[in-house]
Amino acid sequence: MRIKNLFCLIFFIIITGIGGIFAQIVLLREMLILFSGNELSIGVIIGSWVLWEAGGAYIAGRWRLTGKTLAKTLVFSTLLFSFLFPISIYAVRVFKVIAGIPPETGTGILPIFYASFFIIFPVGFIHGMLFTFLCSFYSEITANHRSSIGRVYFYEMLGTIIGGILLNYIFIQFFNSFSIAVGLGLINALTCIILIFSVSGVKKTGIAALSIVFLLLSLVMVAGGLAGYMHNISISKQWAGRNIVYYKNSPYQNIVVTGDNGQYTFFTDGIPVITTPNPDTGYTEDFVHFTMLSHPNPEKILVLSGGAGGVIHEILKYKSVKRIDYIELDPLFLKTIQMFPTEITQGELTSPFVNLHFLDGRMFVKNPPVRYDVIFLGVPPPYTLQTNRFFTIEFFQIVRRALEPDGLISLTMPATMTYYTDELKDIHLCILKTLAQVFNYRYIIPGDFNIFISSNSDDLKKNSASIISERFRRSKVATNLITPFYLEERLDERKTDWYLSSLKDSHAEMNRDFSPYAFFYTIAFNNLMYSPYLKGFFDTLKGMNLFKVMLFSVLTYLFFFVLSLRQKNLPIVYVIGTTGLASMVLELILILSFQIYYGYVFFEVGILVMIFLSGIALGGMGVSTGYVRRFRELKMLQCIEFGIITLICAVFFILRYWCPYIQSNTFLIKAIFFLLLFISGLFTGAEFPLSSRIYDGGVRTEGNIGRTVGLLYSVDLLGGFIGGLLGGILLSVTGILEGCIILASIKTLSLALLLTYKNKVLLS
Repeated sequence: MRIKNLFCLIFFIIITGIGGIFAQIVLLREMLILFSGNELSIGVIIGSWVLWEAGGAYIAGRWRLTGKTLAKTLVFSTLLFSFLFPISIYAVRVFKVIAGIPPETGTGILPIFYASFFIIFPVGFIHGMLFTFLCSFYSEITANHRSSIGRVYFYEMLGTIIGGILLNYIFIQFFNSFSIAVGLGLINALTCIILIFSVSGVKKTGIAALSIVFLLLSLVMVAGGLAGYMHNISISKQWAGRNIVYYKNSPYQNIVVTGDNGQYTFFTDGIPVITTPNPDTGYTEDFVHFTMLSHPNPEKILVLSGGAGGVIHEILKYKSVKRIDYIELDPLFLKTIQMFPTEITQGELTSPFVNLHFLDGRMFVKNPPVRYDVIFLGVPPPYTLQTNRFFTIEFFQIVRRALEPDGLISLTMPATMTYYTDELKDIHLCILKTLAQVFNYRYIIPGDFNIFISSNSDDLKKNSASIISERFRRSKVATNLITPFYLEERLDERKTDWYLSSLKDSHAEMNRDFSPYAFFYTIAFNNLMYSPYLKGFFDTLKGMNLFKVMLFSVLTYLFFFVLSLRQKNLPIVYVIGTTGLASMVLELILILSFQIYYGYVFFEVGILVMIFLSGIALGGMGVSTGYVRRFRELKMLQCIEFGIITLICAVFFILRYWCPYIQSNTFLIKAIFFLLLFISGLFTGAEFPLSSRIYDGGVRTEGNIGRTVGLLYSVDLLGGFIGGLLGGILLSVTGILEGCIILASIKTLSLALLLTYKNKVLLS
């Protein structure tokens, strides 16, 4: 079997890489919408992808296909991948409907795992098989066994880079997910036809006919607008029972508007945030008026998110107010609100007292134009790391500098007036302890949602129901809900005493940027509501610490060390597995840390993943060049292991000591994280082909390149799956900086085991 033009095969490999990144990022974004932007799902989704890729690569390596059978299987697998991709998108969108979960309702960690595990299975598994098939096919065509893995690795990753650029900067901006999937199917069918006719010695009739039929069907779907029809049908299924009047993905989030008899509800990433023209009066009036009345003369007001639809309307009722700065990250969100105008929202967004700012709220507070009397923190509770960064010690320290000496900050938390579970106690005590670390005084108003007002002014220390009632009387502000009787009942000090006494048995930690305990407690509380059977699991995680994880790492190393005494090549397998785990967790550390400083990850996640994979591509190609192969392969692998350890330590010191001082420089922050991700990918990409050559020579399987690729690639991806599955959860418990220490220790032990492999080689 020969190929007329090797470029046809290289082009096929590049398109395969493009297809992989398209499927991974599109499904990742769709699932971020499904799971309300929760970043834990990033690790689970990517972990599920690499798990099924590992399974596919391993199974394909066991088949031992050759010749024309291998060529036909390669083409058929590509067409099957193209067919399953749009089906997977549809499955994501209807998952909640099938699971019986209302569209606006959150999910526990198990539904995230189930959806990721089963929905990603078809495309991930087939794409993993494709890599092994391509390595075997390239090796057979070129008769160059030792360099084929590295070259296929490079060309596929080159496709990944190209696909990432096209997807993030062109396709996502102008096309919906189904249009992208159908367009990819068209390109795949075309490349299959080119490949099958460029290979001699293969009977082409059946497989060529199948490719042509697939190409024609894809053309019909694109030209006939069927992809748009599938998009609309899936959206209506996803929001079953609701009238969708607007649907749009912005660079920051997914925005959906539902309408019913003139009442509109605005959702961001599946969470309801505003209802017009009749807002939640109980929330807006309590939040605004109890806060404003806790200050003797509020003039300069800052609203950090959630201001439109009632909050600013209530603030404007105070005659003392001279300036309101309203911060929203996403300009499309306010534009969407203005597409469905009401008297309240138009008054809020066009008032001469209101200044609109479209940027990250944390960035704005670092350099505010004035110092404020009152700051309203309107972001949702810390269910995601994006919102958690507004409830940390570091953020409250920034807020303190942005306040006047008698200024105050107000925020709300979900609560109850009946019974506090341990998880809910942890959330509240965590936030209260964090506030107490920065502000001397706190005024707490318990209820169905609790209002926390904090300040360093003695005036707040004297705050009471009688003072608020007197200020309310003098303000002559018109309200629908607040009356003297309501004030007396809502501000009853016995409620506060009961609330504080209910938190006494909690041992919650303070919330920090790199130790996001509030995020973990909120996840545990949500899982208690949606997956109560996981309570024991989260209780166990709560007791996890750096020492226990390090001890487990050492015991794992000792187990593999004992096994390696009889299995000579086991150290290579262990190195690849730990590199897969470490690279995945390090990627999560950098993505999550990037969000802490940069503010959002919905749009940038594709770019971040692409940069990591581009490093993998160059690393894989670099160790496959003739110049590099002059050096001793085992010594190079040991040096790369040391380089990974050094990189992890560098990430620790950069996050701990450098980033806090340059966080206001967004360009420099992006450059640093992009560079770290690239270097991480470079080391990861270099290890796989290098280890494959060492292992291939050690077991003398050069005649079966697919078996070596299948084993090591599956172990690499299995390590990535474990890192993705557990990394996000453990990082929220042990802390991000502690995660760097754990990774450094794991790779140090990996290097130690690899050094024993050198001795065995010399002895043999």
